[in-house]
Formats: sequence, C-alpha cells, structure tokens
Amino acid sequence: MLEINPQQKNVLKAIKQIKDDIKKSTSSMKQKAESKQAKKTAIQKTDEELMIEEICREATNSQQTKQIHNAQMVSSVSASTPTTPTLPQCSLMTNNLKWLMLQPLKVEILSVDPFIVIYHQTLHSKQMEQLKEFIVEKDDDAVEEGSLQLTKIGEKKMRQINEKLHFVTGHGREAFQGLRWQWNRYNFEKIMEVDMTTVSSVYRQAGMLFNLQQPLLGGSVIFPQLQLSINLPQGSLLYWSTLNEFAAQDYRSIYHICPVIGGSQITATTYIKAQQQRQQQQ
Repeated sequence: MLEINPQQKNVLKAIKQIKDDIKKSTSSMKQKAESKQAKKTAIQKTDEELMIEEICREATNSQQTKQIHNAQMVSSVSASTPTTPTLPQCSLMTNNLKWLMLQPLKVEILSVDPFIVIYHQTLHSKQMEQLKEFIVEKDDDAVEEGSLQLTKIGEKKMRQINEKLHFVTGHGREAFQGLRWQWNRYNFEKIMEVDMTTVSSVYRQAGMLFNLQQPLLGGSVIFPQLQLSINLPQGSLLYWSTLNEFAAQDYRSIYHICPVIGGSQITATTYIKAQQQRQQQQ
C-alpha cells in the first residue's frame, strides 16, 4: 500500500504504532528479566551465610528473652528484698600468682577444642571510662583496620592493660610487646550486615576481643562452625585459640559479629602472633 501511495496517512500511522508497541514490549521484557536476575542474585546466599544469620537471630532472641526474664524478676521482688545479679558458672583461677590470690580470675570455658574462654571482669569500670575518653574517629587515609583509634594517652593506658592481660591469658610478656588493637563502633544507624572475618595469612596463635561498650540488643560474637553464640559482657575478655593440633590455622576459630539492633557497641580486637612456631616452620 505504501508503494502505491507512500503518503497515505492511515498506513503510516499504523506502522508507527506497531513499531512503538514492539519497542515498548521489548523494553518491558528486558526490565522484567533484569529485575528477576537482580532478585535472584539478592536471594542467593551461601549455606554458611544462611547459618550465620540463623545463629545471630537465635542469639538476639536469647538476649530479648533474658531481658524480659530479668525485668519480670525485678518487678516480682519487693523493693525491700535485696537481689544479686545472676552470674555465669565460672571457675576461679589464680595462675599461681600472688596478686590474684585475693581477687582470682573468673573463668568461663565455652569450648575445649578449639579453646574458647571468657575472663570475666578483666577491666573495671574506671579503666573502661578512661579508654572511652581517648577514643577518636580514625582518619580516612589511615592504613590500619578499624574505624576508631586511641590517642597517644589512650595507647599508653592500653599498654598498661596489656601488662595485666599477659598474666590473665598465661602468655609471656614478649607476646604482648607492640600488640596493636583494632577498635570498631557498631550501631543501628550505621547500616551493617554480619561482620565477616576472613582467614589471615599472618601466623596467629590466639585472638582476643572485649566490649568497651555493650549494645542494648544484638552485637553477639559467634563462631559458626561451632554453632556457638556469645553475648560478651562489658569489660570481659574473650580469648580463643586459632591453631589446631597440627599447628595450622583452625577454620573453626573464625568469628563474626552480629548486627547491632539497639544502642551502640565499641569492640577491641587483636591477635597474638605465634612467632616461635612460625620461625620453626620457616
């Protein structure tokens, strides 16, 4: 029809409409395909990621249940009746040190293989408040990991705490010389997923972590391969071994920090390097 009458308006209009419909249909199909692929990519997670999320949910539910139980206990007890806080089942240890005879360590063993333990009330409230005063935001161009850092005065106070920690953990003083802590803040405003740690090439013997500030809800420390979740009390030190019986890095010792739902959390993490074992391997 166009060959007979190229200027026929109805035919030209119909051809334009058909082309527009084809273009819209192609664009719509492409958008649907991209949306479907994006949803599929977002949904796909590894078995380990799904397991970590499940452990974090269980840890958070446990925190909520404990808080509700404590609130009910407080409301059911009269104001005149003195109450004592519920403490975990701990063993008292002195490590054969005279200065620990009057104030022994409160040790809670969570796992034997790998060795995971909590040294309760390692830092007292005054030490924690002093450290908080000397924590500042890290510069954007800083090379070291962690979102926070200590001032010079804070580093001096942390070295004094390290002197105590080497007695607590049983490591030699040389293991704590030049020990660097990584400081991080987690809160609800800072959108975050589970903090995924990775196996480092650095030869590590043990890891340590403590909460300088405990969140209201969330922020549990978990070891996925052990199905272990830990709601670490403020001022307590979490210690875990990172080597297996063959003196190789133990995959089970990889930990993760769950998202913080309420409040704010400040954590400090460090690793003790196995210098002697590493030199033997070399």
